[in-house]
Amino acid sequence: MTKDQLRRSMRAQRAALTHQQRHDAALALAHLARTSPALLSARHVAFYWPVHAEIDPLPLLHWMARHGKHCYLPVLLPTRSLIFARYCLGDHLKPNRLGIPEPVKRHHLLHAKQIDVIMAPLIAFDCHGARVGMGAGYYDRTLAFLRQRRC
Repeated sequence: MTKDQLRRSMRAQRAALTHQQRHDAALALAHLARTSPALLSARHVAFYWPVHAEIDPLPLLHWMARHGKHCYLPVLLPTRSLIFARYCLGDHLKPNRLGIPEPVKRHHLLHAKQIDVIMAPLIAFDCHGARVGMGAGYYDRTLAFLRQRRC
């Protein structure tokens, strides 16, 4: 199966989920993530605003914000990569050129290297466990520095 075929198949399966199934998945994600040592020790955590029926990380974002974590949302750059803007609950958002809400206030901008944990949206995982995104490559370009790191 090609990545495009996988994307189409997974989008269709995701679109078929009921509102209740999506809501339950978001709460399960938040519950599971709250026990993650990486998240518990993180100070700066980047999230995404859910579109296209993606799993909703906002319950987790709200929990993290209430527990003193600095939360961020991605902002599109002209280089077709991302930078992350601090987001506080209730901050005003405006759709970017792709229709995805971004913080209007661009205070406390951080590069991906400065974020402790980045929650990234995805369509699926491929057979090797790699993230399959929407296909535009924003997160791939933003996180390219990770491929250069040695374990």
